Amino acid sequence: MKHTVMKFMLACMVMIALTSGSAVGADQDATGNLLVPTGWEFVTAKYNGSNGGGVVYDLGGASITLAATSAGLWENVAGQGYELSHFTVF
Repeated sequence: MKHTVMKFMLACMVMIALTSGSAVGADQDATGNLLVPTGWEFVTAKYNGSNGGGVVYDLGGASITLAATSAGLWENVAGQGYELSHFTVF
């Protein structure tokens, strides 16, 4: 049962590299922020960099705008945020 659930969860996940476009209808604005449309339960945002990281948001079906950088969450020694590189919705 545990493996079946994991396989189902993996089959439902969609990972998108921002340079390759979006299969889920997300739109990137002129500033690089990314609007994830309604209909998803969770989204993870991956920020690049040697000390970059990821954030998980519980959407509950709502839309969200992911910031183009991690500024405000964490920054590098120069005081700049890391760039958004990937997101996953499920």
